[in-house]
Amino acid sequence: DETEHRLLAAALTRRLPVLGICRGMQLINVFFGGRLVPDLSRHSSPEHRRPGAMHAVDIVEERVRAHLESDRLEVNSYHGQGVTLETLAPDLR
Repeated sequence: DETEHRLLAAALTRRLPVLGICRGMQLINVFFGGRLVPDLSRHSSPEHRRPGAMHAVDIVEERVRAHLESDRLEVNSYHGQGVTLETLAPDLR
């Protein structure tokens, strides 16, 4: 955790773009003052609770959308904790 926090801080200092996937997204959220939901099963649909369940992710950053040539992706989930709009850091979207 400490190493990843230092790497994130160094990337931000150098104004490098950072993309966090799964735990990386959680780390970025906490770094910026957000929180994690310890049990996502209380905040998700029954379909999302199955390990490996597919669900949509909206891509909001225009540069990422242009690179992926898509504004939405289907991903799978194997985690129990995560970030909701209520626990998202104030400076993130």
